[in-house]
Amino acid sequence: MNHPPMILMYTVSNFSAGRTSRNAPYRHVLNSLLYILITGCRWCDLPHGDVWASKSSSHRWLKRWRDDGTFEYIQARILAMPCGGLRLR
Repeated sequence: MNHPPMILMYTVSNFSAGRTSRNAPYRHVLNSLLYILITGCRWCDLPHGDVWASKSSSHRWLKRWRDDGTFEYIQARILAMPCGGLRLR
């Protein structure tokens, strides 16, 4: 996935705008969270590098977004999107 869906980036940045401590770019945090979700790896096995957030930063943002309703909002927005322009009858 080269470009995240804009709804994710817009939603995450809006919900977290009041936060004062940003240790990792949102894209790196999303990369890390999606990697864990897709592979099922443990937090300690999260890759290191330029496109990944640290395990502690990723986990901290995961808890914040869970608590402030970001994930529920994203889910509702995605479910409300039209299915690729197809009409359901």
